[in-house]
Amino acid sequence: MASNILYQPAQSAHGLAEFLVDKEAHFTNNGNIFVGSQTFQAENINIGPKKDADEDEYKCVRDLYSVDRDASILKEKQRDRLVEESFAWIFKNESFKLWLQDEQQERGMQEAPEIPSTMGSSSETAQPKTLLPNTRPQILCITAGPGMGKTMTMIGIINELLKTKGPVMSYYICQGTDDRLSSPAAAVKELLYQILSRPENIGLVKYLQEPYRKSGGKILEGDSENVFLVLQNVLMQLIRDDHLPEVYFFIDALDECKEPKYLLQMIKKTTFVSRKIHWLISHRNNLQVGVFLADLEEEDKVHSIIDFATHGPEVNEGIARYISGKVASLSHSRFNLDQKRRLSDLLLEKAQGTYLWINIACEALEEGSISGVDRLESIPPGLAALYDKTLRDLRANRFVHQDLLSSILGTMVVAFRPLVLAEFMAMLEHTSDNTGTMMRATKRGLDINTIRNYVQCNPFLMLQGDVISFIHHSAKEYLEQNSSVFQIIPPTESASEKWFHHRNMYINCRRQIIDIKLEKMIGVATNATLIDVSAIRQLDYACCHWANHLKEYVTMRWAPHNIPMAEASKEFQEEIL
Repeated sequence: MASNILYQPAQSAHGLAEFLVDKEAHFTNNGNIFVGSQTFQAENINIGPKKDADEDEYKCVRDLYSVDRDASILKEKQRDRLVEESFAWIFKNESFKLWLQDEQQERGMQEAPEIPSTMGSSSETAQPKTLLPNTRPQILCITAGPGMGKTMTMIGIINELLKTKGPVMSYYICQGTDDRLSSPAAAVKELLYQILSRPENIGLVKYLQEPYRKSGGKILEGDSENVFLVLQNVLMQLIRDDHLPEVYFFIDALDECKEPKYLLQMIKKTTFVSRKIHWLISHRNNLQVGVFLADLEEEDKVHSIIDFATHGPEVNEGIARYISGKVASLSHSRFNLDQKRRLSDLLLEKAQGTYLWINIACEALEEGSISGVDRLESIPPGLAALYDKTLRDLRANRFVHQDLLSSILGTMVVAFRPLVLAEFMAMLEHTSDNTGTMMRATKRGLDINTIRNYVQCNPFLMLQGDVISFIHHSAKEYLEQNSSVFQIIPPTESASEKWFHHRNMYINCRRQIIDIKLEKMIGVATNATLIDVSAIRQLDYACCHWANHLKEYVTMRWAPHNIPMAEASKEFQEEIL
């Protein structure tokens, strides 16, 4: 029995009968249709518009995609910090050039040149070609401290290679300030999507289709360890396929991943399976990465490391070019040429190789919060000292409500992802005052514009559209380690600041879910035409993370253990239902 025959109305002006005549079709006694040398069952004839089979076949690839972890969007968000001349030195680095060379170049380097014999008679022939040991690294690591330009360099490399339309690339940018972007599963989803969504790799989708069908699509739900392991297996099958071309993978800020060991193990496995797979990863000094590199040494796996600390002249040249570009963009009406020269000298002197320090200082100069050269001289060098001074200035500002400042910073530190303004306002709806009494935000005179102003004036935070996030992962780490941020808590409980804010977040999530009326979201059953989109948006964080905050609250060492998590969770769920 043959496969389906498809009838489309547009194929025949006179309908199905004309179509069958054109196909020289004949009806058989058992109800089947005979077309040429093939027999079709009646139910296998589809009458109507053509169904796009690809729509179902490649749904698994579409389901890999998420706008939240779209690497191209995350890359574009860094665009304003990019100065091409500042990372140009990396393309001249010998380790980088050796890692980047293609297969043809590699084969050429592995073959020793013919060396004419200078001994014996002239009738002796040249020595035959011999293969040299493979010295090309498949894994290249870029290592540097916080804010020293790792992400900028990675994005610069990716952008330059995209311009040349050179090797096939797949890249991911980890962000430790956002739980959605810091899991191994999220990383491998994006890496796979960029490979499988390429038209030339359409035949490789089969490796994802099988587990996707077996699970009914559920293998792509969530970011659990099991999801990662299934997708890792898909990747391993891909790289064993001869149809997959040479691929260059990039992972930025791998140390910000929640479980970097999983990604490191995957990287090592892929390079042992195939020589056509290459990895470039950037990271800060990290114990798990250090163990990974030591293992590569023991197993004689060729790899390279570009440590910014050992490339002082090149890094300093990049810093100087970055400063030059930043200072040149400052307003001519506020800074003359002599002032700009002095600013350039000060920035180079104080930055200590930290791009983030330069960016923060230049933004302050542009916005006017730093009035000029003299003010810049008072800023301490280095990132840690800059954070110290920033926090002291916030504490000393008599126009800043200190309890509100602590609530804002504490909320951001314990939040599991960046918050939109509406969500942020909801998370501050009920907070404790100095006596521990819960107060509503409206009673403290809080509204969304007040929150917006506080965030915009806070050097640790940034507002992109209506999304609040940290300026850098190092800023969140600094606040996590600095208990003075949480002065709202009595000094005797200074070690318990995080459970305190997790408790507030849990209370606000819980009250928000309970307080939002169903009719506000979907309307009354008889008139369900109005949808309160803002209410739904506010609920997103609460619904996803109330249990996470409850868990952190009741399991922390310093938390009062008078609320067993199971009981609290059960009580809450019963209240909702």
